Amino acid sequence: VLRHLGVVHFDAGRSDQALDHYLRALAGFEAGGEAIEVAKTRANIANVYLRTGRAADAIVQHREALATFEQAGATLPVAATHLN
Repeated sequence: VLRHLGVVHFDAGRSDQALDHYLRALAGFEAGGEAIEVAKTRANIANVYLRTGRAADAIVQHREALATFEQAGATLPVAATHLN
């Protein structure tokens, strides 16, 4: 739910609120050991960073997302993250 709220805020141009929801979602997914959800959320966070001019932070998040997707054997999300 938190990540989906982040998407709503992101799509509405509310980057600060999107980032807040994404970070909270990330913490929950990490605590629950949900690797794919962690990777998806990191990709979302990277998009916020790109939008707000934090390219170096975005690269870190995208690399982390890619590594997690690849470790989990998820090929489609890897392609989507590369596209971002």
